[in-house]
Amino acid sequence: MDTLFAEILQENHVAAWNERDREKRDILLKTIYADDIKMYDQDTVFQSLAEVSDFIGKLYAQDPDFLFSAAQPMNFTQNGARLYGHIGTKEKPDIMQSMDFFIIENGKPRICTLCWSLRFTEFLINFYLYQKTNWPH
Repeated sequence: MDTLFAEILQENHVAAWNERDREKRDILLKTIYADDIKMYDQDTVFQSLAEVSDFIGKLYAQDPDFLFSAAQPMNFTQNGARLYGHIGTKEKPDIMQSMDFFIIENGKPRICTLCWSLRFTEFLINFYLYQKTNWPH
């Protein structure tokens, strides 16, 4: 992955998760993620861009001061990308730590895990690798 791609992906991912306006957020999400994104959260799997946007909207409904920020630049390995982040508010931006892991296909993340637990992240990465090696293509 080249540096420009990494910068744009990180900037737009953070911007989308901080966008309160549904219409603007949907446009951002479409530029970032594959149309058939699968996004794994600890509690659910989002099967579409609309479901991801709905979830972000619920975060703002629960806490209008919600803020997501990058803790460091995104790093890449082959077709994977990892972003360590902070979840909090403007007043206290680092209440929680996070790690988002992306599988990039055709220039866009197609699979993403949103993680607050390293053990959960490792499970999903291993599950994805199992799918890639054991499922017929």
